[in-house]
Formats: sequence, C-alpha cells, structure tokens
Amino acid sequence: MNRTRRDTHSLLLAGWLFADLLAMLFVISLASAQHGAAASGANASPSPSNGNSASASPGQGPGAKPSTSPPPTGVGPGAKVGLDPTWAVISVSGIDLDELRRDGDNGAMAKSIVNQMTASLAKVPGGNRTVGLIATFTQTPRDVDRGDSMSKLVDAALIAHQPQFAHAAQLPLWQAGAEGTVNLKVFFINQ
Repeated sequence: MNRTRRDTHSLLLAGWLFADLLAMLFVISLASAQHGAAASGANASPSPSNGNSASASPGQGPGAKPSTSPPPTGVGPGAKVGLDPTWAVISVSGIDLDELRRDGDNGAMAKSIVNQMTASLAKVPGGNRTVGLIATFTQTPRDVDRGDSMSKLVDAALIAHQPQFAHAAQLPLWQAGAEGTVNLKVFFINQ
C-alpha cells in the first residue's frame, strides 16, 4: 500500500514537471521567434520613399503613398513581445461535467465558469490582457479521459465567451483530486 502511494505521488509530480517544462519551452520558443523577427526587421534595408519622411511599404513603387500607420505595438529596441514569463493561477470550482457536456457553451455551467474566471482575472494585475496559453489542470479521482474532456469543455467555454481567450493555445491536463475543480495557469501576451 505504501509503495502504491509513493508511485502515485511520483507520477503526479512527473505530470506537473512535464507541464511546467512544456509551458517553459513554449514561452522560450515564442520569445525566440519574436526576437528573431524583430532582429530581422531592424536589419532590413529601408525602402525608397518618394522624399517624404514616412517610409513606403515593401513592394510599393515610386508613385505610391507612404505608410502613415503607427508601427505595431511591442516592436523596436528593448520591446518585450511574446508571452509574459509570469502567469496567473486561477481555480474554478463547482463544475459538473455532465451538465457542462449536456448544455454546451451556452448553458448555465459554462456561464458560471466564465463568471468565476472574469471575477478572478479582475483581481490579477494586467488581467485584462490577451491570453496566449491556457494550461487547464482538471481534477478527477482516477479517470484521466473524463478529466481531459472537462479541460477541453472548460477551455471551449472560455474561448466562446471571453474575447481575451479567443486565440489562446490550450493545454488540457489532468491531476488527481476531487472532481469539480479546475486549476488554470493563464499566460498573457505582452503587447
């Protein structure tokens, strides 16, 4: 009996370690891609501009109007673009998977989840930023498939009803515990 508990505990720790490492690799790869894009844009040769102070967009000829739109947010020397390396951990409780599955995104259970998330994000500094990644840890006693289903349904409800989650990548994960609670790690995008 003692060995079984120790094996289960080791398995749970390994799951958390894997999730954290995967999230860290995602953040690093996103930051590297953004840094590489900013560096290649900084080294590009300027386009000819008809004598005006604003530069022309690539591919425009000599008679084209120069671009007057402001540069994209987060671009330039020292700009921080990509996922914020810190995250918010939010717990949503009272979830009934059967009700969520039956009623879908527009049911009372989905709205309850969205309301709990909205209230929790309002307390997080910068919680109104766009979400880039949601790691959803769903608790169920033993059924990993049920937990995975619950994670996906919770993510779908958030994406359907919260504009800041519209383009977030989802990482559904399972953890042992009493059913009905979901812990979300929310990674925001620096803009």
